[in-house]
Amino acid sequence: MPSTYTTNLGLEKPATGEQAGVWGDTANNDYDFIDQATDGSLTVALSSSSFNLNTQQGAASQGRSKIIVFTGTLTQNATVNITPNTGQKIYYVTNATVGGFNVIFQQGTGAVFTLQPGYSAMIFTDGLGNAASVNGAIYNGQFGSLLITGALTVNGASNFTQAITFTQAATFSGAVTMNGTTTVTGLVINAGGVPGAAYDIYYRAPTTGIATPLPIGTPGQLLQVNGSGALSWASVGLSLGSGISGSSPLAVFYSTPANVLGQDTSFTWNPGLGLGIGLVAGHPLHVGGVVQPQLWLDASAPATQTRQVVWAAGNLARWALVSPPGAETGGNVGSNLGLLSYADSGTALGLAMSFFRSNNHVSVGTSSDGGAQLFVQNGAPGQPALVVEAAAGQSQPVQIWKDSTGATLASIDQNGVLFTKGSQGNVTLNAQGRMNLWGTASGSPLGTIQVGVEPGAGPLTLGSSIAFQGAVGGPDPMPPGVARIYFRATPTPTFVIQFYYNGTQYYATLPLLANSGSAVNWFISPNPV
Repeated sequence: MPSTYTTNLGLEKPATGEQAGVWGDTANNDYDFIDQATDGSLTVALSSSSFNLNTQQGAASQGRSKIIVFTGTLTQNATVNITPNTGQKIYYVTNATVGGFNVIFQQGTGAVFTLQPGYSAMIFTDGLGNAASVNGAIYNGQFGSLLITGALTVNGASNFTQAITFTQAATFSGAVTMNGTTTVTGLVINAGGVPGAAYDIYYRAPTTGIATPLPIGTPGQLLQVNGSGALSWASVGLSLGSGISGSSPLAVFYSTPANVLGQDTSFTWNPGLGLGIGLVAGHPLHVGGVVQPQLWLDASAPATQTRQVVWAAGNLARWALVSPPGAETGGNVGSNLGLLSYADSGTALGLAMSFFRSNNHVSVGTSSDGGAQLFVQNGAPGQPALVVEAAAGQSQPVQIWKDSTGATLASIDQNGVLFTKGSQGNVTLNAQGRMNLWGTASGSPLGTIQVGVEPGAGPLTLGSSIAFQGAVGGPDPMPPGVARIYFRATPTPTFVIQFYYNGTQYYATLPLLANSGSAVNWFISPNPV
């Protein structure tokens, strides 16, 4: 009759009368198998995602070891299949693999046991065949006392009905209920079970003394204690008369780039006067300080934005210094400057002056560049376009014209006398519109007006009379009361009309001049004129 085998360890049982003379070998093997199952340990290096832990009938097998340590490097979870599925076994297992993956134990289609990396467990199989399960032997353990010398990690719910003391860090991933006195020197609450939500604040309630969650407040709120000692969130704002701890007197508060309240002593209030930038204010708005004072009106889009400083009366504009919109196209074009005036109603009247950046031209009375360094456009026909008025007792010229070197070309003094470059005399106009000449014109006698034509302009035409008063002296002296008109080709006069008064009568003569310039008198009218 053949041998049979035990269900769980696969120990051979010889039939009665069998194995005469050799049954001792079978018994010795069974003793070794029992020894291995009682205190045997095994290390298994896992290299794939599946491993068969088998207990073979009557033969040495890894499945008989009581303690099994799984090592090796995993790239995914590994499954350990315990066979046969009819054996009831108890194992002490350790997941010592590298890679951070689980070791999953199964026997049939029933429940499996998952052992996380770095942990040990006691498991058992129920041996129910195809539907067999693997469970934790002390999964729901009961202990009189528990000493944990390392870190405690609780992934499920924890209920403490008696006092408990944690002297090391404890991590609770599930809900924790503590009904007794609890002393915690290190507590980490991860999630689940405990009333509240992520980012809640836990504090000891003033009436019960129990740790109580407080939901996180909204941005900008402050945590405060009410009259009963409970915590709450509140929106706190500054108001007139509020005390500000640690601030600098008279400095300005503002929102920093981090959206928190900041203070800048570069902006200082002077009570009763105003705001000072860089110094204590001496005016409603005062800019100064160590750094060179500057006030910038910067446009991010000059083509569409107007930069302006406005002077107002009764909240109505009166004047504005503006830089009108205008694209900057290169060559210093665009971003010009204008002085804008306003009516009593506050509506714009127009640009009183315009300044052009490209050429430094200035236009008065118009917004257009008149093509001159200073262009004046008269907007009131009944008034002069330009008036230059001397100061009382002025000794310097009222107006001066100069060339590119700075030399004076002409000037008008306080008496209305015009002085021109290269002349030794001057010209005046009296109140009746009479023009008086005196002085010396180059190459001509004193008091001479020279009339000529430009080259190619044709013969000289006189369209009006000219009156002269002669003078004495010069290279061609004339007696008192004599006036002459010269028609000549440079340098020698060729034709002269001479007028004179002898004290009682007026005469006119036509002296014909020889090439030498000597006169031959021909009387046109010997009789008194």
